[in-house]
Amino acid sequence: MTNQSVWNKNWANWKEDFKPSPFAEKAFKLMKIKDMHDVLDLGCGKGRNSLYFAANGMNVTAMDISDEALKTVENLRHPKIRTVCADISKTDLELEKYDAVFACLSLHYFGDAVTRLIINRAHRSLRGGGLFFIRCKSVKDKAYGIGEKVGEDMYFDEWTRHFFRPEYMTDVLSGFETAAVSETEEDYFGVCHFVDGIAVKASS
Repeated sequence: MTNQSVWNKNWANWKEDFKPSPFAEKAFKLMKIKDMHDVLDLGCGKGRNSLYFAANGMNVTAMDISDEALKTVENLRHPKIRTVCADISKTDLELEKYDAVFACLSLHYFGDAVTRLIINRAHRSLRGGGLFFIRCKSVKDKAYGIGEKVGEDMYFDEWTRHFFRPEYMTDVLSGFETAAVSETEEDYFGVCHFVDGIAVKASS
């Protein structure tokens, strides 16, 4: 199956849940403090965080490879959300400029080279002083080690997942002016462990 068909099958089985993630709530507080207006929700799924940002006044570009998931976002008909169906590993994100890029559990499916490529494109798509938010599964997560090992901290089980370490997150965010990295634990279909990064692009 293509990546799109894999994710279409996955999202078809998910019930709509428009409660935002705590990570999105944390991100919005920082965006509000900085009086930001335009955010790219990178790998938005069915749009729960996109809707939260839009409901709080943000102009949102909701991007995902799954046209099945984006149908749910489009059915919201929210005037501040526009959808883009695209493979985030192949899309020139830098063609547009944003105040913030939000990537919650969407960048831990790639090897090192592609992960760095996407983050570099996200960096270039940000305006000076822009914020980049990234959350990925941690090597401490219960899913770590399940399936076939296909790379360093990478396992294939239905799809490939790349589990992050704090030092790895710090390294891939080294192109930003500053980056704060933390380990978090949250109930997400059971207790899950994440590595979160919040990075700031240098002012132009």
